[in-house]
Amino acid sequence: MDINTNSLAEQFANLILEMIMNKELTSGQQIPTKEIAQNYGVSAMPVRQALRELCDKKLVVNKARVGYFVASYTPEELIQISSCRRMFEMYCLDNFFDSLDLEKLHELYQRIQQNTGDHFDNLQYQKDDAALHSSFVKASKNPYLLDHYNQIKDLFSLCIIYDDNMEDNYLSRAEHLRLLEYIFARKKSIALLELKNHLDRVDRTIMMIGKI
Repeated sequence: MDINTNSLAEQFANLILEMIMNKELTSGQQIPTKEIAQNYGVSAMPVRQALRELCDKKLVVNKARVGYFVASYTPEELIQISSCRRMFEMYCLDNFFDSLDLEKLHELYQRIQQNTGDHFDNLQYQKDDAALHSSFVKASKNPYLLDHYNQIKDLFSLCIIYDDNMEDNYLSRAEHLRLLEYIFARKKSIALLELKNHLDRVDRTIMMIGKI
C-alpha cells in the first residue's frame, strides 16, 4: 500500500511540474489540490504528498491555512540559480567529456532535430533541454554531484514560466544541435565554448524578461 501511495505521489509531482511547464500553473498561482485529485479520481492524500515533496525542492510554497502555491523567483534569483547550474555543467562537460553517453545523445539529437515547424512540441522541447543539460553531470557518475545538480535543475525549470517567446526556444534548439554536433565530432574545446555562449544568452534572456 505504501509503495502504491509513493508511486502515485511521484506521478502527481511529475504532473504538477508538467502543468507548470505548460503554463497551466503560473508563478505565484495557487495549486488546486482538490480539483486535481477529483480529476484523477483519487483522494487528496497523494496529491498533498506530491506537493510536500515539491515544497522540499523549493518548487512549491505551502502557505499555512491557505494552500500550496507555485514558487515565485525574481529574475535576479534565477540568475543566481543559473550560475550554480553553469558551474556544474561546465565542470562536468570539461572533466567527463569522454564519459558522455553518446548513444543516448544521438537519440536526443534525433528528437530535437525532428521537433520543429508547425508541429513544434514545447513540452517535449523542455524535456529534451533538461535531458541534454543533465547528461553532462550524469557523465560524472557521482551521486553527490547529481543530487545537488538535480535540485538546481528543478528550480531552474521555473524559469520557463517567465518566457512566452517561442523564438528563444528556437534559438536554444539550434544551439543544442550545434553543441551536440561538436560533441559527436569530439571537439571538446568548441563544445565548451558553445555551452558557455548558450548559457550566457539564457541569462541575458532572463534579465530582459525581468525588465519588461
